Amino acid sequence: MITSRLGVAIVAPAGYTPDQAAVARGIARLEAHGCLVHNYYDPGAVHQRFGGTDEGRLA
Repeated sequence: MITSRLGVAIVAPAGYTPDQAAVARGIARLEAHGCLVHNYYDPGAVHQRFGGTDEGRLA
């Protein structure tokens, strides 16, 4: 029998969250429900109201 877990990727190319704890709670909840979470969100990549500079978001 093949079993696979649902995979979820978290990215924030256009914005950022001011509440980092909310991101952690969301990831924990997804994992508790059996999801495989790939977290590509970089809380350090903030430029004005965006999730990084134009160049960084285009890369």
